[in-house]
Amino acid sequence: MLNFNQGKGSAKSRAEAIERGMPVFFTGEPCRNGHVGYRSTATKRCKTCVSTRTSKALGRNDVEVKRRLDAHFEPEPYKETWDE
Repeated sequence: MLNFNQGKGSAKSRAEAIERGMPVFFTGEPCRNGHVGYRSTATKRCKTCVSTRTSKALGRNDVEVKRRLDAHFEPEPYKETWDE
């Protein structure tokens, strides 16, 4: 989570954040999950929700994720010639 004083010096709306070139804004209203915190100017998403979702996604089933990534990025067998 960002370490700003909640609402002090930050944009109060997305439009204001865009105008001021700020990456986040703080409305003081809870998101649909009940978090009161900063929202991303680009996506309008609650930063706490994004952080929580990322943590869960990275932590779940690491072995399966690694297996799939290894299989996806496994190089094709080397071809000696293009005639094959």
